[in-house]
Amino acid sequence: MIEHDQKKFVRVHLEVNDYMKSKDERLFRFLDSKIEFILATGKSTTVKNLNSFERKKAHDYIASKNMADISTHSEGEGEERVLIISPSASYIPPVSETSPVSKKPSIDSLISEDGV
Repeated sequence: MIEHDQKKFVRVHLEVNDYMKSKDERLFRFLDSKIEFILATGKSTTVKNLNSFERKKAHDYIASKNMADISTHSEGEGEERVLIISPSASYIPPVSETSPVSKKPSIDSLISEDGV
C-alpha cells in the first residue's frame, strides 16, 4: 500500500516488543564479558557465529569504549569469518592471587606432618 501510494520501493521495518534492542543488549553484555576475560588473562578470544552486521556492531561497540588495551579484527572468509578480540601489544594483565607466579607455596605446605 505504501509503495503504491509513494510510487517507489519502500523498506518497512517492524519491531515487536523491542526485539532488536534486546538482541543488541545481549550481544553487548556478551562482548563485555569477553572484554573482562581478556583484561583479566591477557589472552585473545574468538567470537564465532556472528553475521557481518553483528560483527560490525561488535567492532563499533568495542571501539566506542575507547579502550587502548583492546583491539578487534575479523579473520576468515564467508561462513567461517570470526571476530577476534585481543589485548593490545602493550597490555600487561594484572597478576592474580591464584597465579603460580604471584604466589609461591610456603615451605610448611610442602612438608608433611611426619616432617618429610
